Amino acid sequence: MIKKGLLFLIFFVLTSCMFFREPQKLLPGSFTKDNGNTWTIMVYMNGDNSLSDYTVLDINEMEKGIYDGVNIIVLQDRKNMGARILKIKKDENIYFINSVELTASINGKNFAPGVYPEIDMLDKNNLSGFIDYCKLNFPSDKYALIIWSHSDGWRSYKGINSDEDSGSNLMKNSDIASVVAPRGISVVAFDSCLQGTLENIWEFKKAGYNGFLIASPNNVPGTGWDYNDFLERLENSYKREFDFAYSAIISYSNTYKNYPYRRVSLSAYYLPYFDTESFKAFFTYLKNNANSSGFFNDSLHSYWDTYEVWPLGKHIDFYTSLLNSNYPYKNLLASVISRFIVYSWDSVKGNSYSGFSIVDAKGTGYYATYKIINLAVDTDWDNALDARSW
Repeated sequence: MIKKGLLFLIFFVLTSCMFFREPQKLLPGSFTKDNGNTWTIMVYMNGDNSLSDYTVLDINEMEKGIYDGVNIIVLQDRKNMGARILKIKKDENIYFINSVELTASINGKNFAPGVYPEIDMLDKNNLSGFIDYCKLNFPSDKYALIIWSHSDGWRSYKGINSDEDSGSNLMKNSDIASVVAPRGISVVAFDSCLQGTLENIWEFKKAGYNGFLIASPNNVPGTGWDYNDFLERLENSYKREFDFAYSAIISYSNTYKNYPYRRVSLSAYYLPYFDTESFKAFFTYLKNNANSSGFFNDSLHSYWDTYEVWPLGKHIDFYTSLLNSNYPYKNLLASVISRFIVYSWDSVKGNSYSGFSIVDAKGTGYYATYKIINLAVDTDWDNALDARSW
């Protein structure tokens, strides 16, 4: 099995240049004003929790930054206030929301100006209904979905979480991926914590999503994206999917480059270039060489680089750990990783790194649940964790 995986990996790397055009990594100076692309940006804003007040801050940023040629439609749910659908309109007042409240019916809930139903933001049918409503009523050349919420990556196989008024506590990443994959969305971005994991990327790839995924391997500060800054950068670009991703990450780095409280990061992944077979081959090697692989640095779990340390598992910097491992074909796998990570930034390493994490959940109370997510089912990653002597 290792030989077959290796042959596939070598074939993939050698032939990819013949069949694929690399995403162009534009520098800010190469941007031009407009190429005619219009966008509808759908913001699924779950603020029915401790983030409730931040929804107002971010909507005001959108109002300040919006430009001609983009529709921004927000499903805003706040704690103890119900939900509404807004079409963002240009406004410089940062203290009040002046966007247009829309009339719509989504999954049996009726929205209208002054009518704010309680909606379960963790019900995938509400997510799909919102996307379908936006695409029907606000057609454009390109579509993006921003998932705005608390989230915790893989744990309890959660995607986004915490809708307090509805009493719900999770929407699985696999549910989000299954909703998004068939709906023609060019970019899916998570303005939420810990979604830049291999576990989450795997769910989207397995569901058949073939666009851009933007997410952070780390926790995201409560203030999240600076939407005014991001939109200004997008306006002054070619307005392609690549530019959306680039603008998001450059904006994020500008916002948090001097952030004093914790490490922060953001990455953009291009799913058509994500090769599952190369990862499967590596995890099989890891299973057979768990204690000597060098990927697991020592029995104290002081890994070469760890994004986040949780009682329920450690989020490990996969790329750095790979390069520090003894895997004989690590450079080939690293080249595959460098292709599907289009842009990336980290407050410690800057933009010269390839950022996503993988979770070591062994020994946690969630390990049995972890072993039924698709990454664990489809690969030997969990078997490698089991084979490790500590």
